[in-house]
Amino acid sequence: MSKPTEFTAFENDVRRHIEQCGVSYKELAQRTGVHVNQIGRFMRGERGLTSWSLGRIFAFLGMRISEPNKRWTIPANLAGRPKTAVPRIKPNGNIQFEAEVTEPVEYEVPERKKAE
Repeated sequence: MSKPTEFTAFENDVRRHIEQCGVSYKELAQRTGVHVNQIGRFMRGERGLTSWSLGRIFAFLGMRISEPNKRWTIPANLAGRPKTAVPRIKPNGNIQFEAEVTEPVEYEVPERKKAE
């Protein structure tokens, strides 16, 4: 499997915090319940981590996700046509429209930034 050539700032931050904690991958694995191979592959950039694994590692390191300091705005060329209502399918197969939706729907995902 080839390594991805670009990583998100979030992935880089998690890697940096794991490196700075001063604990071996083996000890981190024992204390968090995340398999040592999974940690090693993440640190080498070969794979990502599940939310469960990230949660366990965050709890051990005392990390938390905070409010973003910069709000991301959708560029006009990425914004789709807004939906008017959210459909909900009932058990009998009928569709019921519930709440009004006012935010735009994205049809394309913004490109990831390259690793620094």
